[in-house]
Amino acid sequence: MSLWSVLECAMQVNGSGPALTRQDGSIMQYAELLEYVKLKARKIGKFIPAGSKVAVMDEHPFYEAVHVLAFIMLQVTIIPMTLKYGEQRCAQIIRHTEPDFLYTSQTSIVTEILIEACKSAGTMIIADQAVC
Repeated sequence: MSLWSVLECAMQVNGSGPALTRQDGSIMQYAELLEYVKLKARKIGKFIPAGSKVAVMDEHPFYEAVHVLAFIMLQVTIIPMTLKYGEQRCAQIIRHTEPDFLYTSQTSIVTEILIEACKSAGTMIIADQAVC
């Protein structure tokens, strides 16, 4: 049984329970989260194939959680990063792990230092707004 199968089953069982808090403070239930993750995975999967190594960086934990779940569904290796690490540390992680992709919800959070790290690692930057 895959990790995604276990997570999917748990979200189905807890369908009406609170899962995540959106940026506006409203609550997303597990059933809604499951559908949202499946939709996101279908769209992302057109650009990122299974087996890829993907660094994920978002400003808000809600989007980070959704993207990580979508990538688990797509069976990719996830390298979670947060801006709280600082841009130098994020650039170091990219250079050391050499992900195939850097996936983010907003291109505005991708600094010149991160762009240079991605170039040197051969990492393609994909912004969520360009995909979905």
